[in-house]
Amino acid sequence: MSDLVSYINQSKYNEKIAKFLLNSTNYLDWSITVAFYSAIHFVNAGFCFDGIDLDNLKTNNNESVHALRQNKVHSEYGVDCYKSYRRLRMASNKVRYLEHYQGIDEIPSLSYFDKNDVIDFIEKDLECIKVEVLKKSKFNNN
Repeated sequence: MSDLVSYINQSKYNEKIAKFLLNSTNYLDWSITVAFYSAIHFVNAGFCFDGIDLDNLKTNNNESVHALRQNKVHSEYGVDCYKSYRRLRMASNKVRYLEHYQGIDEIPSLSYFDKNDVIDFIEKDLECIKVEVLKKSKFNNN
């Protein structure tokens, strides 16, 4: 398990990259993916601060670490944070794995979301995750 500062630093770095990709390139799919990675690291920072170690949590149904993290987000940080985290996770999965793709686009991953969607993922969902984790964990992310 990484330490709190490492998770926060990686989250901030990934958020900057997501915003750069959104504003400076046409790589909206990668902006979504990097925004989700930022969310993962920020949530992990909250877990670290709160003494929750995902690696040591046992699951009864062999759920993946991603599903375990998402469920823990719900139980620790509430429904709003969970919904935002889930939206980012699902969007990231969609563009990375071309889930339910049936089109004929040259670059399939760019067909799912437009720039306004990606702005919402970063400015609403990622921001909601940060606010809710900060509120619950009460650690200061300067």
